[in-house]
Amino acid sequence: MNAPTARTDAIRHIVTTCATRVGEAPARFARRARVEWNELARLERVPVPVLHRVWSLAARQASAWPVAVAEALALESLGPYGFAVLTAPTGAHSLASAIRAYPIINEAARWSLAHEREHAIVRYSGPDPSTFGECASIEAMLAHVCVGLRRVVGVGPTRVRFAHARPRYANDLAARLDCALEWDARRTELVLDRDGLAARPPLENAAMTRLLAAHLDAELATLGAVRSFAQRVREVIGSSLDQRWSTNDVASRLHMSERTLRRRLEAERTSLRALRDELRAERASELLGDRARSVGEVARSVGFADSSAFARAFRRRTGVAPRRA
Repeated sequence: MNAPTARTDAIRHIVTTCATRVGEAPARFARRARVEWNELARLERVPVPVLHRVWSLAARQASAWPVAVAEALALESLGPYGFAVLTAPTGAHSLASAIRAYPIINEAARWSLAHEREHAIVRYSGPDPSTFGECASIEAMLAHVCVGLRRVVGVGPTRVRFAHARPRYANDLAARLDCALEWDARRTELVLDRDGLAARPPLENAAMTRLLAAHLDAELATLGAVRSFAQRVREVIGSSLDQRWSTNDVASRLHMSERTLRRRLEAERTSLRALRDELRAERASELLGDRARSVGEVARSVGFADSSAFARAFRRRTGVAPRRA
C-alpha cells in the first residue's frame, strides 16, 4: 500500500463508539461513511482518507464527538503505543512518546513538540485541512492528547488553537476539553504548563519503557519502508493536484530522468497515470463530502477543466456519480 495509512484498530474504535451512540450496528455506520467494515477487520492499515470519511460522518452526527470518542478509548487498547505512554517516567516523556510515534496511528499527520519558557506546545505541521473530516481528525488527535494526559498525570491544556474555522459544536468542544479554544488561528497547537508534566504516571516503569521504545522504533522504520518510491511520486503530484503533471515534470522534481521514473514505477507495478487517477479519486471523494462545494469546484480542484469529464472519470473509477458519493 503506497498511500499514507492509518491503523484500523483505531478506526474500528471510532466506528463502534459512534455506532453505539446512535443505536446502530457498526457495519451500518461504516457503510454510511463509505467504509467497508469487513476490510477494517481484515487489514491492519488502510489509506488515511478512510479515517477522514469516518470522522466526517461522526462529527456531523452530534456535538463534541471527537472528545467523546477520545474519552471512550483506553490507551491500553492501542497496544505498545498506548503502553509506552502509560509507562513513561514523567508526563513530559509520555507526551513526547505519543507525538514521536503518532505516525503509527495516522501516517499522514505530522506533529511536533516544542518547549517555550514555561510552556510545552504540541504543534501540527502537516498539510492544511480542507475537508470536514480532516478538521475533525485534527480535533480528535488533540482531544486524545488532552484526555490521555489527564488520565496519566492529571494535567490538562491551558489553551488549544485551531487553524481551521470554528465548527458548530465549538462550545461543546470547549466545555469537554475544559480550556480556552481559538479558531482561525495562525497554526494548530495545544499549550500545556511544563511544570505539570513533571508528574510521574502511576504505571511508570523504566524497563518497560525501553522495551516499548525499541518496538515502536521498529514499527516506525517499517512505515518508512512502506513509504515507497510510488509514495514519493504521490507526494509530488498531491502538492498541486490541479496541475497537469507530465512525466517530465515529475522526473524533474525528483531529479531523475523520465526513463528512470518509469522504470522505478513499473518495478512497483504502477504508473504515473495510475497514481494521478488514484489521488484524484481520493481527493474528490473527500471534497464531495462537503455539500457546499459544487461538482464543478471539485472537478477544478483535482485537475479537470470540464465537470462532465470529471463526472465520467469519477463514475468509471468508483461506480457512482459524484453527487451520490
